[in-house]
Amino acid sequence: MKHKPTEIIKNYIIKASMLLEESELLAKSGFYNGSLNRSYYSIYNSVKALLELKGIETKSHSGLLTMFHDHYVKTGEFSRTDLDNLHRAEILREKSDYKNFFEASPAAAKEQIKNASLFLKESIKYLENKLEITFTK
Repeated sequence: MKHKPTEIIKNYIIKASMLLEESELLAKSGFYNGSLNRSYYSIYNSVKALLELKGIETKSHSGLLTMFHDHYVKTGEFSRTDLDNLHRAEILREKSDYKNFFEASPAAAKEQIKNASLFLKESIKYLENKLEITFTK
């Protein structure tokens, strides 16, 4: 069954919201590495929603960064800070997932939760404006 682009976008946003909640719960429980992972994937799914709006599919994390840069940052629709936050979240996620002895700090988890939350809100606002819909939880 093929889904309509709007359904796909909505699903990415729902997933991004759930991942953000998971990140917050993990951080509150002291699982900061896991929190970094979920914050990154919240942003990742928000970007997937934005790229879907323009009919763009990616097959890798680096491809997602490149396409977000080319189709949203270069156009001025999103800021360089948004791209930098995405890139930093990816780096921290890789460290927390793959580096033996890496221990994320509570401050790093808090910062990434804040960045993911802001990015999700900005993405929702942009998508609601472009699609003339309202996302509800």
